Amino acid sequence: MNPRKAYWEEELQKDLEFVIENMKESPQSTSKRGKMLDMHKDFVNTLTWFQSKLAGFAKELGIVESDEKKDFKAHPSNAQVEFIQSMEGTSQKH
Repeated sequence: MNPRKAYWEEELQKDLEFVIENMKESPQSTSKRGKMLDMHKDFVNTLTWFQSKLAGFAKELGIVESDEKKDFKAHPSNAQVEFIQSMEGTSQKH
């Protein structure tokens, strides 16, 4: 067998085993995902706060006109929304 092919097959097999192991649901993994979701929400809130502050400063300095301000918030996909809603339900149970 080609050594390069053997190397990549071994790496892919390790990746598959890792993914299968991490797909198992347990109270610890659910709790960890809930905490991660909360941290991401806090981070997005912090970024949004800084964005609004910087926009206010820019407006005061006349750097950016208020009509030119664009909405940079991402529009999540349906799958992301469903995942977030399911995680919110599980994180509130703990």
